[in-house]
Amino acid sequence: PIAPGASCNVQIRFNPTSLFAFSANYTVTSNADANPASNPTGMVTGTAIAPKACPDADGDGLCDDWEQNGVFVLGGFNQDVYVFVDLPRMGADPRHKDLFIHADWLESDPEKPGYHSHQPRLNSMKLATDAYAKGLVTNPDGTPGVTLHVDCGPDCVMNPKTGETWGTRSYASSLPEIQAFANLDGSTNIPYDWTQFDTYSAAFNITGRKFAFRHVMFVHDQALNTSSSGVARGSSNRADFLSKGASDLIVSLGSWDAVGQHTDLAEAGTLMHETGHTLSLEHGGRDESNDKPNYLTVMNYNFQTAGLIVNKRQSVIDYSRFALPDLDEFHLNETVGLNGGSAIAAYGTAWFCPGAKSSSVPMKTNNANGAINWDCDAAGKIVTQTAADINAAYTSTGQPSATVLKSFTDWDKLLFAGGAIGGQGAGDIASETVSSASEYNVESAVNNVPLTRVHVTAPSGIALTPGGSVTVTLLVSNTGSLADSYTLSAPAIAGWFTPGVLPGTVTLQPGASVPFRVTLSAPATAKVGDRRIATLFAASTVGDLSDSGQIVIVVAKNPDPLAIASTGINFGSKDAGTQSSPTAILIANTGQTPLSIAGISITGDFTQTTDCGSSLAPGASCTIMVTFVPTAGGVRSGRITINDNSSSAPHVITLQGTATIPAPVPQVNATVNAATQVAGSQSPGALFTLYGVNMASGQTIAASLPLPRDVKGTTLTIGGFPAAFTYGDANQINAQIPFEVQPGPADFQLQTADGHIAAGTIQIAAVSPGVFLIPGTQHAAAGNQDYSVNMTAKPAAPGSVITLYYTGQGAVDQPIATGAPSPSSPPARTIAATTVTFGGQPATVLFSGMTPTLAGLAQANIQVPATLANGSPLPPGEYSVILTVGGVAANPVNISVGPAQ
Repeated sequence: PIAPGASCNVQIRFNPTSLFAFSANYTVTSNADANPASNPTGMVTGTAIAPKACPDADGDGLCDDWEQNGVFVLGGFNQDVYVFVDLPRMGADPRHKDLFIHADWLESDPEKPGYHSHQPRLNSMKLATDAYAKGLVTNPDGTPGVTLHVDCGPDCVMNPKTGETWGTRSYASSLPEIQAFANLDGSTNIPYDWTQFDTYSAAFNITGRKFAFRHVMFVHDQALNTSSSGVARGSSNRADFLSKGASDLIVSLGSWDAVGQHTDLAEAGTLMHETGHTLSLEHGGRDESNDKPNYLTVMNYNFQTAGLIVNKRQSVIDYSRFALPDLDEFHLNETVGLNGGSAIAAYGTAWFCPGAKSSSVPMKTNNANGAINWDCDAAGKIVTQTAADINAAYTSTGQPSATVLKSFTDWDKLLFAGGAIGGQGAGDIASETVSSASEYNVESAVNNVPLTRVHVTAPSGIALTPGGSVTVTLLVSNTGSLADSYTLSAPAIAGWFTPGVLPGTVTLQPGASVPFRVTLSAPATAKVGDRRIATLFAASTVGDLSDSGQIVIVVAKNPDPLAIASTGINFGSKDAGTQSSPTAILIANTGQTPLSIAGISITGDFTQTTDCGSSLAPGASCTIMVTFVPTAGGVRSGRITINDNSSSAPHVITLQGTATIPAPVPQVNATVNAATQVAGSQSPGALFTLYGVNMASGQTIAASLPLPRDVKGTTLTIGGFPAAFTYGDANQINAQIPFEVQPGPADFQLQTADGHIAAGTIQIAAVSPGVFLIPGTQHAAAGNQDYSVNMTAKPAAPGSVITLYYTGQGAVDQPIATGAPSPSSPPARTIAATTVTFGGQPATVLFSGMTPTLAGLAQANIQVPATLANGSPLPPGEYSVILTVGGVAANPVNISVGPAQ
């Protein structure tokens, strides 16, 4: 029945089965007229076209007709009603590439403590939108770039060309919080479980947008105890993925909040990175080789969250624009860098030292075309050819990455009609999976500190009741490595957000922060569920780097009167036995009555101070300052418990930090002559010994010449010149004084592999002779004329020649590099005069100089006297021998003499 004045709708579906024009007649039969011939009639027509026959002039995967006129598609709860998707009203242009993204997000219950939201940040979406707008793609309208339309709520920009927001056209929605959005057992071969994603996609499917919008969910974490940044969905078959692309993706930066790394740039770069996967890009372009220095793109983990290095600043998110020369890791030319020419003159790059893991801090340079020390050798010496594993990364299947690193241009390879976009494979996309190893737990390395970075810390969500208000603290921090200045702005929202007095600019040194207090309110007329976004912007005054603190204000009923800005804090890594900087936790009474606080307790390796007192008035807030003081190595956990009189008490804040055992500090206790083991002056080219503790991380014995310049990474300079090593361990180092050191006091510096330094002074003399002994005796380490070792059982004959081995000879008559073997022809002779007494009487010195083919060892060839001073034959026995070089006597030693032969 249809009441007088009422109307109804009849839906007619067109289901063509072949490529022809179709028509059908309809008749409305009713009781309005007894004559059937007078019943209303009409005709509907339609023409079936092949899917590929739909023109797409700009190649963005969306038919020109759809972008000009909109399109009816199946939607609704049961996918059984036609929904009109008004693409032209959203800003689509058939002559310019459009990229539509529908963003849903997880949000905890506003009625429960610790309310927070993962709603995308407006500034992050602007950064991504601007990056796509500058894209190196062509369009029929003659203007390059891609127009990005992200529906992330009513306040998000729908049409970047006009600035119009989505308003009531937004279908983006918040969904109940799940901390671990997928259950992975840690195996790199187990596909990501998209069950929860598909369940939560019901609200998206109703809209009928699947054929035109990529679908992203902003969640907390993919799995418990991980901090992976995101994942994209596509075919597990690589060739299939490259040809079909994908249209589902996830951004999971929840754990990054606790360590202050969830910046706008990180969120925008991650969205662009995961969207790049749906556009058929891999981590190496068309391969899975991670961290390639010659692949300048957000698809490269080194640039995903911190940006590309351009004009000495790390803040640009972009896909690769350059086809750069290959980097053959076995034949790297360190003098030309990436060798990319003028195209990358303003670009820098990043790489890993050989043997490093992709979770470690990469090396960086501002000049990608300049000389690059790929192998990170200790001396920093640039060589023409070297071999080094400069990306030190692994593919998603766990295999080592390629040794020839291929560059790739992204913009001209993007596959816009990927996944369900354009109706391609919309029916089977739900069954496609991809191993999440490419994204899983790789970007948990948040210690990649860029050159410049600003971070605004703010609560991710505040729940208020109508008429309620709260004052919160926002923190602007310089988390980069260079000083910078920032302009501050915080647009007021009438009745909701009062930013207070902000300075126009603020200048911060690296690591410094400045707090600002702002007031958040909910008008008395607000309804439960209303929401607003309050934002504090901080933008660098010397570049395009910016970040924002975005607070989602939601009106809720029956809120917990105790609002806590953060329910979990991760302090990152700290050396055991040291103390971290205090971290502030803001708590506020958002109720209407005073809140009693019976006590605040803390457990674990953490301490706290508080100004909260025993009572907190309505609308008032206070701060708990927490410090991490690790007492032992490993992960350290604790909790703060707040006992108050609210119905949800006690309130618990989890605390976590990782304690690292600091590298031991080296100490040099003694410097002695290598032959005599007596402290005193040393001379150029002499062998000597250092005694101390923690001087090297392991034992090294020099196995060949020239002698090495380090011991397990430990280096030693004397007078500014590097010494050479014959042996080293933690407590003893045997080395050679550099020949270049001049007499006088010389500063030495011993530096271990972890960067710790021990320093002191060695007195350098022209000569410092010391004769080597047979260990445990006063007998010289000497050789007889027949090359046997001189000893009591093997004495020298009177008149024969013995070789006395010593060190500290001083300058010689030809140059010898420190640590290099001494020449044989001609041998190097000592310049200082050498004399010997044998049993108190002079002996003939046939040669005094460096031992050929050895490093740092000197010898004196001496003729044993045949007679005593009175002319009688030299009797057998032990004789005291004293070697003197340059007037300085060495230690007395014994030589055995036998009967005359």
